Amino acid sequence: MKKYLYPFFVALVTISVFGLVSCSDDDDNPTTGGNGEYYCSLTVDGETFKGNHISGEIAPTANVDYLTVWVNTNYIDDTWFTFSFCADESVGCILRNGLDICADEEWAIGYNGEPYVYGSINTENVDDLWFYSATDGSITILDYVESEYIELEFENCRLYDNNTRQSTVVNGRLKAPLKGVDATVNL
Repeated sequence: MKKYLYPFFVALVTISVFGLVSCSDDDDNPTTGGNGEYYCSLTVDGETFKGNHISGEIAPTANVDYLTVWVNTNYIDDTWFTFSFCADESVGCILRNGLDICADEEWAIGYNGEPYVYGSINTENVDDLWFYSATDGSITILDYVESEYIELEFENCRLYDNNTRQSTVVNGRLKAPLKGVDATVNL
């Protein structure tokens, strides 16, 4: 009987090891708060930002193409985050994977030579801040497919309003479709 118990326990322990070890990145998955394909996992001044829906597009503004992303909408939701930055190859703003918009000189066309990232944000702690530059940190393009989607990472990105001298810090990641506001995706 002993000679059958030893192989049984070896097999049991071997199978258990595979059951407790994972090869995927489920534990490190940054896409919480999403629908599986698109997501918004951001903090604003250290507080979790709740995204209900997300959309984006590249469209001309004053004869220059800008990429705009909407997380929630300011006329429907109590909280929102809308931002835009240059995406026009004719002026040298070429979107590509790995690009840090806050470090690349082509984007330093805003106030005081800072990257011109503009938009608005409203949360429980940030009251309708309109920002016009990113003064610290980074906004890195993790993955970009033209006319399909963009995935961004914000690292200690300080969004600054030059008029009121107020700012807010954004951290985290998001992935947005680039199909226009009519193609909004629920998160």
